[in-house]
Amino acid sequence: MKRTLSLITLMIAIVFATYANQEGDKTPDSKVDAKYSWDLSQLYSSWDEWSTDLEKAKSLMTEINTYKGRLNESPQVLIDLLNTQEELQKKFGRVYRYPAFMRSLNSLDQDATLQMQKLMSMYAAFNTATSWIAPEFLTIPKEKMEKWINENKELEPYRFNLMDQYRLQQHVLDAEKEELLSYFSKPMSTASSIYDELSTSDIKFPTITLSTGEEIELTHGNYSKYMEVSDNQDDRKLIFDTYYK
Repeated sequence: MKRTLSLITLMIAIVFATYANQEGDKTPDSKVDAKYSWDLSQLYSSWDEWSTDLEKAKSLMTEINTYKGRLNESPQVLIDLLNTQEELQKKFGRVYRYPAFMRSLNSLDQDATLQMQKLMSMYAAFNTATSWIAPEFLTIPKEKMEKWINENKELEPYRFNLMDQYRLQQHVLDAEKEELLSYFSKPMSTASSIYDELSTSDIKFPTITLSTGEEIELTHGNYSKYMEVSDNQDDRKLIFDTYYK
């Protein structure tokens, strides 16, 4: 169940890693021609609509914990858990991407930043609350799991990932230690989050004039672009020296 039992941890990693490494545009979206901007209304028309789906995601998170202590009862309990996780994955994908894309359009968007911070805190707490899943799954004997899969077609698509958990068993801690380990997800991302804000939202990028007379703001994106496409060595030296001074 590598893909499914680890789904929540994966979502946490996506939130922290992407949030910490986003290079948002500091230009307010209102100053950009609409034809060059993403149409995020295809995801949500407003923050109110987004909040409705966020509450649904929270409800699914709560539902997942109703399976605690029950995974060994029957294959149907396991199937129900897998289905709930799949539904949560789809819902979370939309809920997460809306503020993430908002920040990509404009890293100074305070509403998007606030909502991303809420998501980070919420999923960090949820990661801790669901740290029991992998250890409890592994209390099901391997032979019993094979029998469940053979007798229940709903589990067949998960066969490889389910059985692969037993190969990884030696790397899974007991429930108490997994919970303790889960507390590190948020603090471990703090340094990256601070760097992200300092290097994108708060930084004042210098402006340089190239040999062609073109003036460019030396953002992270422009640095990569002009270092790759400029065939003028002096321009590349100016770009490098200015960017790293």
